Amino acid sequence: MFKNAKDNTILNGKVKRYLLYALGEIILVVIGILIALGVNNRNIASVEKQQEIKILKELNEGFISDSLNLTYFGQRIRFNTYAVGHILDVLQSDQAYHDSLDVYFAMAVTPFMWSESNSAYKTLLSKGVDVISNDTIRYDIISIHTNLFETIKYLDDGVFVKHGYIHEYCLKHFDRVGSEAIGRDNNFTAGRMKPLNYQALKSDQEYLTILRTVKSQQEVFLSILNSTKQQLALTIKRIESEINQS
Repeated sequence: MFKNAKDNTILNGKVKRYLLYALGEIILVVIGILIALGVNNRNIASVEKQQEIKILKELNEGFISDSLNLTYFGQRIRFNTYAVGHILDVLQSDQAYHDSLDVYFAMAVTPFMWSESNSAYKTLLSKGVDVISNDTIRYDIISIHTNLFETIKYLDDGVFVKHGYIHEYCLKHFDRVGSEAIGRDNNFTAGRMKPLNYQALKSDQEYLTILRTVKSQQEVFLSILNSTKQQLALTIKRIESEINQS
């Protein structure tokens, strides 16, 4: 009987040791799996962050280019607005015609044909906007492309009077339509539009209304351009800060 009890004790001890060993093995396997998952998750997070930074850099380059274009457009709008005002003053004060006015006639009715840098934004849309982890930057990017840039395109086409309508009018009352031409050196130069009947143009209420409306449109356009430039500058600063922190 004592021998059987001894044998049972030994057997129970072996079972306990085996169970402890098996439990230890299971724990080690679980720990190994958790470590592997952690490493894999970190690798995935690293890849996603690298992808995000790459897209942010491309978006930022586009915004910098857009900001420079907006500065150029702003200068053109200021000059065109001046041209409109000058033509209105000349016509309404019954001044005589001079061929130096032809440049002003051309610039007064010129569309600007805005086009933003959108290749990086298209890439972002294809991958999903949630690639951008910073909520503020993500909102800024979407707002700039779907709100501000679209507003600029809308204004560029004409709000109160469409450029298509202006173009049709000018075809009937000027010798040509266009604000740019190719000079003798094969470089772009200021275009000229000579009125077919300058005296009649002075009292043409349709043309005077077009000029006054264009002037108002360009003033609104310039205001939107300036606010867009400010938003671009702020977003560029935020993106650069996000890149530097990565």
